[in-house]
Amino acid sequence: MPSFTKYGVLPVWAASGAFLLSKSDEVMPVQDASPQVIVALAAGGVSSLYLLMKASMVFYDSDWMKKTADFMRGFQGQEKRRGIKVDNWIDQYNDLQNDEKSDVKDRESNYAKLVNAYYELATLFYEWGWGTSFHFAYRRPEENFHESIRRHEYYLAGRLGVPKGSKVLDVGCGIGGPMRNITRFTGCDVTGITINEYQVQRGNELCREMKLDHQCRSVQGDFMKLPFEDNSFDGVYAIEATCHAPDRHGVYSEIMRVLKPGGVFACYEWCVTDKYDSNNPAHRKIKKQIEEGDGLPDMIHT
Repeated sequence: MPSFTKYGVLPVWAASGAFLLSKSDEVMPVQDASPQVIVALAAGGVSSLYLLMKASMVFYDSDWMKKTADFMRGFQGQEKRRGIKVDNWIDQYNDLQNDEKSDVKDRESNYAKLVNAYYELATLFYEWGWGTSFHFAYRRPEENFHESIRRHEYYLAGRLGVPKGSKVLDVGCGIGGPMRNITRFTGCDVTGITINEYQVQRGNELCREMKLDHQCRSVQGDFMKLPFEDNSFDGVYAIEATCHAPDRHGVYSEIMRVLKPGGVFACYEWCVTDKYDSNNPAHRKIKKQIEEGDGLPDMIHT
């Protein structure tokens, strides 16, 4: 697919100008018009074409158009750079989520593959349509979407209660939107860990762009085997991330291992409550749709 550029709309401008001039000729044939009328028609056609060109430029220059064009280039570039085929990742992901081909045990034993396949597909889409913080947040009436996301993260940071200069771990950091916001909010030093290589690359790139790379960084690793020494962090948090783990006890044990004595672990998590009825087909369908939509092996009960 060729890159979308402003020059891609030149045929539209030319065709539109020709159409305007032809319509003028239909109203008054050129051979019957006086020189003054011909000049007026030509000036009107040129003016109309100019206005159409300006409108097209404004349309292209709008943020969402640029964002979409950048997204398409990024998606194609990643496919080429990493030597992957999107269709293959989609097939792998769908097979793991297909109850006729796999079950919860299969998804748990292949959780790294499941999560990696999910985020290879979803990361660019998330950043394009959602932002750099890959999570939900309830909205207050006076808030816009991004304000609600930031408030949700600030509240979590407040619950951690860590002072400026503390070392904090973000478990399942994505491309680092929360850790950058929390760093700016608290002054903490935040390390994020994610299993996905592209997310590490993109997260660190964004940290550098925001001149926060001296305070936050992403590393690649498995949160079932955290690559950190015991008692390394003053606080740890996870936002809709440890729900990807095949064994919650295992991931929480790792978190407690790297957390200093007296430190706090704060978490937002996908789960089902006592209101969930496994015998209700509608409940099961909703649960399954959430698991498929978020790359989860199985949602746990509170």
